[in-house]
Amino acid sequence: MTAPDARAAELDELARLAAIEARKAVAAHALTTIEAFPLDGSIKTLGWGVVDWVEAWLLQPDGDEAGEPYRLTREQLNFVLWFYAVDDRGRFIYRRAVLRRAKGWGKARSSAL
Repeated sequence: MTAPDARAAELDELARLAAIEARKAVAAHALTTIEAFPLDGSIKTLGWGVVDWVEAWLLQPDGDEAGEPYRLTREQLNFVLWFYAVDDRGRFIYRRAVLRRAKGWGKARSSAL
């Protein structure tokens, strides 16, 4: 499988997971202050490498999926991609970030990224 095919398959899987998350969140909507990360390549990011490493090496620590490979939610993925965005010279665009969510969202695990 070529890299573009692998990335396309990964994006399809992310879309499927996003649909599942959306069904779970019918009663509650998160207010976000960042827009969805563009997947057209217009913004460069080192975040894909971070996501690949996380999902290849980390395991879900608790819950129904304990011991399974850790999978980022769409919102966590979006945050990582923006946080690791770089300019044309390869310098990080953002030097700091704040992630505020309710208890149980996974902030502690996400902060390790």
